[in-house]
Amino acid sequence: MKSEIANSIVTAMKAGEKERLVVLRSLMSEIKNLEINSRKEATESDMIAIVSRAIKTRTESAEAYLSAGREDLYDVEMSEIQILKEFQPTQLTEEELSFLIDAVILEKSSNELKVIMPAVQQLTKGRADGGLVSKMVKTKLGL
Repeated sequence: MKSEIANSIVTAMKAGEKERLVVLRSLMSEIKNLEINSRKEATESDMIAIVSRAIKTRTESAEAYLSAGREDLYDVEMSEIQILKEFQPTQLTEEELSFLIDAVILEKSSNELKVIMPAVQQLTKGRADGGLVSKMVKTKLGL
């Protein structure tokens, strides 16, 4: 993924896509900061987490801008989200997520949130919204 982002940076520079270039450089910067701080090469799951966190941050900002009546800033955040989504793994549908949760519950033979939730989160890391996962697990467990 890191080389894919680097190639996209070069492509954006050649095409003169300033907004895309800023977003991609920011993403690469976060990956490099992680590598410097951890003193190891970033793994694929590390990079997925960085992309997911960037999308979540921008989504929250976009919602705040929209509620404040700043459609211009909302549009900027939404276009940045679209750029970041190019590097995010395919998201699970609610149906797929439901099936996955059912499978984990059967496998673990437990109805305890503290047993089921970590297993589901491990399987869905970067592929589903954490809030949705939590809500669906709690619903299936009757909590």
